[in-house]
Amino acid sequence: MNKIIIVICAFIICLGLGFSGYQSVAIALSGMFVLDLFLASNEKIAFKELLLVLFSVNYLFSPAMSYNAGETDYVYKMKIPEEQYFDLAIPSMLILWAVVSLISNKIFKPNFVQFKLDVAKNKELIVRMLLFGIVLNLSSRFMPGELGFIVYLVSMLRFIAGFSLYFYDRKKYKWHLVFLLVFEFSNSLSQGMFHDTVIWFLLFGLVWTYVNKPQLMTKLLLGVLLFFSYVILQNTKAVYRGQMASKGAGFSTFFESVQGTVGEEGGVLSEDNTTSAINRVNQAWIFASTVNNMDKNHDFQGMSLAIKYLEAAILPRVLAPNKLQAGDKNIFNKYSGHYISKGTSMGLGIFADGYIAYGYFGSLLFSLLFALQFLGVVKVVEYWSKQKTIITVLFIFPIAFYALRPDCETQTLITHIVKSIIIFAFLMYVYKPKKAYFQSRKAVPVEAV
Repeated sequence: MNKIIIVICAFIICLGLGFSGYQSVAIALSGMFVLDLFLASNEKIAFKELLLVLFSVNYLFSPAMSYNAGETDYVYKMKIPEEQYFDLAIPSMLILWAVVSLISNKIFKPNFVQFKLDVAKNKELIVRMLLFGIVLNLSSRFMPGELGFIVYLVSMLRFIAGFSLYFYDRKKYKWHLVFLLVFEFSNSLSQGMFHDTVIWFLLFGLVWTYVNKPQLMTKLLLGVLLFFSYVILQNTKAVYRGQMASKGAGFSTFFESVQGTVGEEGGVLSEDNTTSAINRVNQAWIFASTVNNMDKNHDFQGMSLAIKYLEAAILPRVLAPNKLQAGDKNIFNKYSGHYISKGTSMGLGIFADGYIAYGYFGSLLFSLLFALQFLGVVKVVEYWSKQKTIITVLFIFPIAFYALRPDCETQTLITHIVKSIIIFAFLMYVYKPKKAYFQSRKAVPVEAV
């Protein structure tokens, strides 16, 4: 009830600040999801709350700010009226919220005693898994096609290992995790791509908060720090990529780019910097452009594209030589109303793909299907945790990794989930826990400590 009152107050405040009714609803709902994440993070690994926050920022908050700014020269311009957009986006987000909220929190509240006991039984294996995952990650870029993708998926075990060790003894193994996170950041610097690293840092934030249970003020300060870091990163990426060719990739070049961003007139939170940061998480402009383009052409596809996505996810190229290529730009260029070159990475997103299928009700349907897919992933991981080891609750991170990215291509999302479940299921089949593990586990109390 208190949460509802807060949302209503946020809506009224937004109206008072000059936002329209639609914009106020969008901002208030986004605030509700942020509040849920903030309140839940000490009590559980708030994965599903983080998912809702990231989607609401992209599909509710950012477009509300964009519409409020009025007619602009920004590249990321909303091409349909705000009434039409929010009539689509708000119900789609509410469906996603409703289904995700039905997912049991049990899997996201791993028992600390059981977890430490399981890690203790497999400690040497987990440390080796951390190092092995880093080596695999370095080698994956040199491997061709689907083999490289499989190696990339398996290499994500390094995070399962790093987070498990942190659960077990955060003081003793904190430097293992620091090394892993520094490695990830340096990996991003070498490629000039930061999406994966940002998501893994956020996931570590969920683990850190659940383990340490920080006070209210600490979380507020960390939230402010996270916001500043995000604005700096978003406005530094383009500068850094431009300097990589002449000065080389690395920490020194990156921090030089950061200094340039921070030193701009108006500072980090200048109007240009904050507007640019908001626009860069506005996946809604692609959604709106797709709606505009489809309403003009009336070239609705039904489930034909979804079938192609499933074919690409399930069938090996030997059996389906003409299946979609990863990162194929033809679909985006055909249906979004925009043209992007080979070197540019953009995806339609789940809501836009739904509209391409069946129009308005297609977006609602695909929101439902996406939520049910996430529910299925949770059920699979929950089964593994009961059959093998409680450590496998962390497998939700690599399997649903792309579900946290609203800008991700639907094809990539489905492919990642299907193949990661197959690969990790095989690893679960091969893994044979010691008999002592089951004996000791019976003595562990059910209640979380």
